[in-house]
Amino acid sequence: MLDLRKKFLYATLVEKGKLGISLEELAKTSGLSKNIISDILSRCDSVSIDDKEVVRVLSVSSLLVEAWLDGVNVVEVALRTGWKEFEEFVSEVLGRFGYSVVRNIRFKAWGRHFQVDVLGALRPLVLVVDCKRWSRARTYHLKQAALAQAARAEAIARYPPSVLRSLTRGWKKPRVVPVVVSLLRGSVKTFEGIPIVPLPLFPSFLKELPTHLDEVLHYEMPGGIRRAPETEH
Repeated sequence: MLDLRKKFLYATLVEKGKLGISLEELAKTSGLSKNIISDILSRCDSVSIDDKEVVRVLSVSSLLVEAWLDGVNVVEVALRTGWKEFEEFVSEVLGRFGYSVVRNIRFKAWGRHFQVDVLGALRPLVLVVDCKRWSRARTYHLKQAALAQAARAEAIARYPPSVLRSLTRGWKKPRVVPVVVSLLRGSVKTFEGIPIVPLPLFPSFLKELPTHLDEVLHYEMPGGIRRAPETEH
């Protein structure tokens, strides 16, 4: 019952917290006491509570990550209420795992223009992440998204823009990994070694990636390439 009430609490904050909502209203909505709510929110850096007991959300993405770490997944609730910062949320998760994050990188390679949604760097890994808000998709579309992301990762590894060179200065053989993160449910899948990660499993994917790097497609900077066996599972 407590978990359900906490979900109502976080969902209400996502929907109304930007403009401010009183502790009393949160208590009525969630069924939790004001003291319990204050205790829960005291551990959240993403909210503030003023002297009049009005709660304001400073960052929806940070709140969603904090809710997640508290064992409550309210991402789908956030999407239904019009929250659109999927990329910001993925960036927030990467940041919590120690990655340096850059968003919306544009660069040129092989005479073509490329754009990367989110790039996360944590020695020796560089994750090139494509954020898909798909809740449903055909296998064909997933495969095409994965292959397109592999092309972006190879291009950025072979022709790294200045921001990436700066992030990896002093590293020995950075490994550039293409990743597709989507709202699709289910277990982590790969296509030709390219991870396609459902959003709820993204944290566990980040934890396990360093020990499973040989199983995924990645590129070494500068030049060089290592491909995982061409299997789909």
